[in-house]
Amino acid sequence: MKKRGQVSVEFMVIIAISMMILLPSVYMFRNYVMQSSDQILKSRLNELSDMVLLKAKKMHYYGPPSKSTIELDMPPQIDNMYITAVPDNNEYYLGFTILTSHGTEEVTFYSDIPIRALETKPCDFCNSYSFCECMIERYYNKGPKNIQVTSTVDCNYGEDFCVSIGDFSPDLN
Repeated sequence: MKKRGQVSVEFMVIIAISMMILLPSVYMFRNYVMQSSDQILKSRLNELSDMVLLKAKKMHYYGPPSKSTIELDMPPQIDNMYITAVPDNNEYYLGFTILTSHGTEEVTFYSDIPIRALETKPCDFCNSYSFCECMIERYYNKGPKNIQVTSTVDCNYGEDFCVSIGDFSPDLN
């Protein structure tokens, strides 16, 4: 009877030590995976915005009515896509609100040419900029997109011409 009690206690000690090692390891691995996922998302957004802004710059220098289409694959973590501007200072930004492991985060990318959204919806979060356009959800929801970048004279900034960014993907609804 005494031997059975000792074996049970030793078994429980082994289980306790295993759990003390296993639980922190699982927690650290989970945090690492979440941080890696956030870094991959930001890297992907950087790549997407570089493609759009480089094409926009090219169309701007070609002038109206130049247009080009790029194929992009949007990640599912994008919550909002917008363009902000301070036209007096010639500052234009393509921005994204993304869902990360730490909550909502904003990521913006500088454009040295005037850009605007082709179709917009009301924005309720960009108060610090003199101009803000939120793109409609079709532009940034998950999946493949055909983004058309067009040099146009239809600008909201008082510029001679700017570049509009719009989605021309087929409607799958």
